[in-house]
Amino acid sequence: MIIAVHERELQMLGIRVEITLSLYLELRISLLVRIACWVLEVMVWREHRKGSWARRVRLWAFGAVVIAEG
Repeated sequence: MIIAVHERELQMLGIRVEITLSLYLELRISLLVRIACWVLEVMVWREHRKGSWARRVRLWAFGAVVIAEG
């Protein structure tokens, strides 16, 4: 009986660890996507001031890929 209780607690703990780990990974990926989008916005802003249309289009396409993969 005591072993069964400990086993059940360990299983619940394992589930909690898996949930925590998956949430951590999702938040980490979300943060990376936000940073990438922020960097992209800065790059587009700089190109908008002095860049060509082709570079702007390439940057926006890159941003769309980053967001889609995130």
